[in-house]
Amino acid sequence: MRNFTQSLVAFVFLLNSACVFGQNPGNLGTPNLTAWFKPDALPLGNVSTWSTTLSSVGGITVSDPSAPYPQATNTPVGNISNYNKTLYFSGNTLTNLQGLQNTGTMSLLQNNSTSAQGTFFCAYYFPNAGTVNNHMMLYNQTPHAIQFRNLGMSGRLAVGLSSSNSTNASRDWSEEFVPNIISYKGNRSSATSLTAFERGVTFPAGIASQSSGTAGLYFGFFPGNGTSPYNGYLHEFIFYNRDLTALEISKVHTYLAIKYGVTLGNTGGGTQGDYVATNSTTI
Repeated sequence: MRNFTQSLVAFVFLLNSACVFGQNPGNLGTPNLTAWFKPDALPLGNVSTWSTTLSSVGGITVSDPSAPYPQATNTPVGNISNYNKTLYFSGNTLTNLQGLQNTGTMSLLQNNSTSAQGTFFCAYYFPNAGTVNNHMMLYNQTPHAIQFRNLGMSGRLAVGLSSSNSTNASRDWSEEFVPNIISYKGNRSSATSLTAFERGVTFPAGIASQSSGTAGLYFGFFPGNGTSPYNGYLHEFIFYNRDLTALEISKVHTYLAIKYGVTLGNTGGGTQGDYVATNSTTI
């Protein structure tokens, strides 16, 4: 399947790149695209700041105030980003921190109440099962929040800031240590109001959990948590302040999967795992 994906990338770039990628993820438009962090324009080497490519709420920049810094590279081990740029966090500890942060107020999405809407995507690669509690991304704007992390052999997506943990707010997936895409839409108000996807396939609730910690947006660590610094690759993050449709989600999954060489899952059969172009045709 990996060779098929790489061949598909070459075919799409040669014959149909505009149809697949568009001017924004999946070519869905920008009114609800609140933050799009992609590394394409970053110079290779030290990354002290990372700014949104597009954002309907104004530009957002996360910064690392001092060395050491995460690295922008397009030739990581095994070319796991499909020769595209990625951010590499290596040797990351709380005392030698590589972490990008913005402690300001921002409204990227909502997920803590019945009427709350939002959709989130991340493409990443976590190569090491030897460490746990690696925080890839933390977004806290009370009461709406996302805690996105690795727990060794599994990963966890936990949303919202409420008075107690809830299984409605938490989703765990089995980490396979290959290039991956995790996404979700909805809110934590009920057992069915939040839908999470791993490489396009839904996965169920985990243990009761939710986000926690300091307000702001953080990549690569959880402020003050000694075991939180992330060691691995972060490719791309996308936030919308509405629940995308199933077709729209498929288009963004396709964009990320083709760009970073990720094989979408097809365990459900039928159209699951199909790559969908911006004009809604199956590639």
